[in-house]
Amino acid sequence: MRKENIKLTENTIENIQIMAPMLNERQQAIVFGMILGMVPAQSDLRQQAEQELEENRELQEV
Repeated sequence: MRKENIKLTENTIENIQIMAPMLNERQQAIVFGMILGMVPAQSDLRQQAEQELEENRELQEV
């Protein structure tokens, strides 16, 4: 993949169509799941884990 040949637009759907062929099947499935909201983004997973950790700390302190 040559980065200088990629020309993204302001349209998210067009950008997905441009980038999707560059992904393997597994990566395409992950992106599709994220679009549908079935696969959480990494930042969402990290935030959820931090929240659960904080809740566990509160339970231990009681």
